[in-house]
Amino acid sequence: MFCSCETSTKSYSLQELDRFLFRRNYFGADSLSGKALYDFMNRKPYVNYTDTQKESPFYKHFIREKVIENQRWNLAKFDTLPENFMYNLNNKEITVSVKFSYFEKENTNNYILTFKDAENLITRDTLTFEFPPDVIFSKMDLNKNGTDELYALYKNYAINGDNFELSIFELE
Repeated sequence: MFCSCETSTKSYSLQELDRFLFRRNYFGADSLSGKALYDFMNRKPYVNYTDTQKESPFYKHFIREKVIENQRWNLAKFDTLPENFMYNLNNKEITVSVKFSYFEKENTNNYILTFKDAENLITRDTLTFEFPPDVIFSKMDLNKNGTDELYALYKNYAINGDNFELSIFELE
């Protein structure tokens, strides 16, 4: 995150609540073909948690909501949000827009998130990801506090498998 801007009396910023790293390996796919190959390449990645992640409240929420089942991540639970979507902030819907931007000077891939209540700017924040910028955003209120969490699921291919980084943010 780089910046937070405000125009209302209350100052908000996007806060990272938690982060999970996991992987889907493709070792053993060389002997498969057809449907078996497709199923293998698209299977749910295994949970690869540390003890601190297992103790995370979000880990428990993921189990309860079946985002994690049988030690595997159900990536279908992370619906891709459009460029503009509604976000629940303290039980009130506000508008969020997500724009991709490449900052040449810093050589970084960024997503600029703008949060607005009607035409009033609440805050603007920048999230930076490595190349390629393969990120999907989704939202859920798993902690049931009346404010959606924003989930950024970053995926990249590295050495015979996909690495995933799931970052959980909330506007506070």
